[in-house]
Amino acid sequence: MFAYNDLTKNLRNIGMKKGSIIIVHSSYKSIGDVEGRAETVVQALINTVGIEGTILMPTFTYNFWAEDGDVFDKENTPSKTGVITEVFRNFPQVERSNHPTHSVAVYGEYKESLIEAHNDSTALGKNSPFHLASKLGGYIILIGCSFTSCSLIHTAEILGNVFYKDIFYFPAAHKKSSPYAKVKKGNKIIKVLLQETPCCAESFYKLEPVALKENKLQYGKVGNAKTLIIKSDDLLNLAINKIKDEPEFLLCDKGKCGICDFRRRRR
Repeated sequence: MFAYNDLTKNLRNIGMKKGSIIIVHSSYKSIGDVEGRAETVVQALINTVGIEGTILMPTFTYNFWAEDGDVFDKENTPSKTGVITEVFRNFPQVERSNHPTHSVAVYGEYKESLIEAHNDSTALGKNSPFHLASKLGGYIILIGCSFTSCSLIHTAEILGNVFYKDIFYFPAAHKKSSPYAKVKKGNKIIKVLLQETPCCAESFYKLEPVALKENKLQYGKVGNAKTLIIKSDDLLNLAINKIKDEPEFLLCDKGKCGICDFRRRRR
């Protein structure tokens, strides 16, 4: 059983401190049993970086337009990216962006500027909260997650101008969807056109050995969870350079993924 003090010690051991800017992806189950459950994890993160720091977490909902699709309401629509993110978005002094499919929740010094930026930007592209947090010198913290959970790599796809960035294709759960979303703004329901829609991330793991070879990646532990730490602008640069050299680098191997095969046909 891990206590609050155990988690704050773990976070300090991986380099987090007052004023740190961190983009956190997490798996609560990977951490193990925690006194106070996910609330304790969130409190440890907040107290470690302080109000002078910044924490950004994805609170994605994937509310793509469909005849029976839900309307995104930033106050009430739950996050679909894990229990820690759902607890975090409801914490005091945390605010959530109003992006209908890929909202984020933010705490700390740069909260207002990161949230405001998302109202007029694409999900994860240029000048999205992920991109701006990177420009501010932020770090990616993957707690019990691999690079396949790292949304900033989608940002690299956009900044690297991949040939498939504007292809909207979702099978199965979203097969009746279109590249629009419904979002609540005040008392109105607004139809929003989605651009540069992120998609398959199953091959993002291929960047881990690249980052390790370049000495840009470090490992640690939060509770029982293996944790990956990398400076966000280092990850962006590594990913963009790989895309330039190998435009299909972040796509799954041929024949293994219908989404990636569909996008590959654009070339």
